[in-house]
Amino acid sequence: MADPTSTAGPYGDVYDGARVVVTGAAGQIGTFVCSHLADRYDAVVTAVDHKPWDGNPAAESLHLDERMPLTQIDLEDSDRLDPIVEAADVVLHVAGATVGIGVSARSGYTLLHANAALDLAVLGAVRRRSNTARLALAAISSSCVYPTSAPQPIPESAASMECEVGNEGYGFAKLLLERSLEELRREVDGFVPAVFRLANAYGESYRFKGEASSHLIPALVWKGAQGRALNVWGDGSQQRDFVHASDIAEVVLAFGAAAHRSGEPVGPVNFASGTPRSVRDIAEHVVARFGLPGIDYDTSKPSGNKAKTLDLAGFEATFPGWEPTVDFEAGLDRMIDVWLPYVQAQQKATDRA
Repeated sequence: MADPTSTAGPYGDVYDGARVVVTGAAGQIGTFVCSHLADRYDAVVTAVDHKPWDGNPAAESLHLDERMPLTQIDLEDSDRLDPIVEAADVVLHVAGATVGIGVSARSGYTLLHANAALDLAVLGAVRRRSNTARLALAAISSSCVYPTSAPQPIPESAASMECEVGNEGYGFAKLLLERSLEELRREVDGFVPAVFRLANAYGESYRFKGEASSHLIPALVWKGAQGRALNVWGDGSQQRDFVHASDIAEVVLAFGAAAHRSGEPVGPVNFASGTPRSVRDIAEHVVARFGLPGIDYDTSKPSGNKAKTLDLAGFEATFPGWEPTVDFEAGLDRMIDVWLPYVQAQQKATDRA
């Protein structure tokens, strides 16, 4: 994996001089994919998103609006997307629609439809491509493809139509993505997919969706800033494995490079940090940082699996020696120090408008 302090990355043979498309470029993971490409490779990058850079705290701190133009299009607009994919050497498809479990549990169809539409739009552009030169496409699936009853740590073989309780719609969309990649490879000459099943992402590039709709870490940080006892959904014993968006971006680049180099599909394999943490541990860190009076555990709210840890043998065999570059506590502090002030200022501006 790349050294984040270096100006050159280890995949220069793939990315230097390559035409690279990043979907979901202004999102949580896409922001760092674009930043890493700009920092380390001499690639011709087409950053695509329906959202602008504005509204993304990390995009502002990384000055991406000055370093990389953003092509604002709807991925379902084939007239605009097809020429972009036609010219590509590598597509890094990280666009997706996600929400916290409180909304996900009651919006399964909406999430299934939104993610399937995004994924099939991009793969449709690949299918319509007349250029038969090798095209590698790296995509992110999810650990939500696994049933709640899966053994711990979860092996790749446990994927099932019975997706994770509370995230069934999102999980099924990711199963559809994986199967679509496999079927498309059989139809399109030169197409080489790579896909990994991600545990949990976090980072200062997160676009806040409000306290009730956001994912665990941004919701806890936001609530921590209110100065009251920290409200936590569940009893705090839930185990989760979080990876900072910057490290996920490194893995996206690695998967795209591996597929392009070998000409052979990569994955699906699990990807996580390998160091699960309890929700209680995360909450206690937030309480200590904000000096809160304590934690209020609300077991009436949905909190997902008690444990969700992934078997990483497949990933470790593919990329031996990988380790996260962002320490979890340091990444959590970046959420508090970089992400929170930005979101608070944005919220105040909205309230004044």
